[in-house]
This record gives sequence, structure tokens and C-alpha cells, in this order.
Amino acid sequence: MRVLAAVALVCTLALSFSSSALAQRNNPLIRQGQELYDELRYEEALQVLSAALVRAGNTEAERATTYRLLAFTYLALGRQEEADGAYRSLLAL
Repeated sequence: MRVLAAVALVCTLALSFSSSALAQRNNPLIRQGQELYDELRYEEALQVLSAALVRAGNTEAERATTYRLLAFTYLALGRQEEADGAYRSLLAL
């Protein structure tokens, strides 16, 4: 599973950095989730990012950014299986 997470991380980083800024600009919940993650407030980040994910009208870039941030947040909390699920969802886009 760690190999899957590592591969997903590399793919995610390569694909999502350019779309990340745009996604955060269009969906303020993504920006807020990123800020909470940066402040190490992981449980709060999960709540906000989960809300961002179910927000109507998300673009593919917004969904990709949200899944990436969710995966990082789950990893920071030691929740490997959930991180793997977020990576799988990201790769399925």
C-alpha cells in the first residue's frame, strides 16, 4: 500500500500543481482546507475538504486538488487506508 501511495503522490504532484491555484480560487473551501492543513489543523481540514468535495459544480481540477489535499491530510493523521482511497479517487479522474 505504501508503494501505491508513493506512486500516487508523484503522479498527483506532477499533474495538480498547475491546476491547484485555479481550483483554490474558484472554490474557497479548497483554499480554506489548504490553509488549515498548512496550520497543522488536520481534523478541521478534513471537515472543510470533505465539504469542498461535495460542493455542486466542482470542476475536475477542483476535485483533483481536493482529493490530493485529503490524501495528504489523511497521511498526516496516520490514516493510510483513507489516504489510499483518496489517491485512488484522484487517479480515477
